[in-house]
Amino acid sequence: MKKYGGNSQNLRIKSLRDNIIVIKATAGKTKKDEMDAVSRASVIIRNTTKIVSPIHVAQFNRSSGSDERLKQGMQDPSYNDYKDTNSLVEDSQVILAIHCPHKLKMSTYKKYNIKDLEQCFIAIFLLKSRFGTSDIWIPFGFYGDSSTYAELPRYDEIYDYDKYKDPYWTLDNIHIKDEEEIKDNSNNQNKFIL
Repeated sequence: MKKYGGNSQNLRIKSLRDNIIVIKATAGKTKKDEMDAVSRASVIIRNTTKIVSPIHVAQFNRSSGSDERLKQGMQDPSYNDYKDTNSLVEDSQVILAIHCPHKLKMSTYKKYNIKDLEQCFIAIFLLKSRFGTSDIWIPFGFYGDSSTYAELPRYDEIYDYDKYKDPYWTLDNIHIKDEEEIKDNSNNQNKFIL
């Protein structure tokens, strides 16, 4: 069998399973049994092939967005929210959770104005990492029409929420060279110009 990708030390092969909830029960085994088996098989694949852990997409339990839970201020995702299986949580090296406060009809979230940002705001949580820091979250602007994610500034640095409703704000820091600079650098093939 030929090794894929040659001898590149930087090459990382990843497999993605979207969505683990579609696994079905089989004769004599429950859905949870089958999901646990997939999780165990993923660990074996990871350990024997040195492929970065297979990526599994899992849904949260519906109770994670319940009114009672929100009243108690428990809106952040946690391990207990993963639907139908704990094996994935235990076997995973990294767990990321995407949280959309707009879907829970929240008007603010960690001092961000969700009423203005609506579905353009998501929070990405690093719930587990065997490689370093975990239990952190990062606020992102999400723009589905262009499949763009961009880290938002801190809530106290945002003065105009309308600016963050489309992805064009991400272009603010890009410097476009004028024609003189382009001519001066035209002989240098290693420079890239936007």
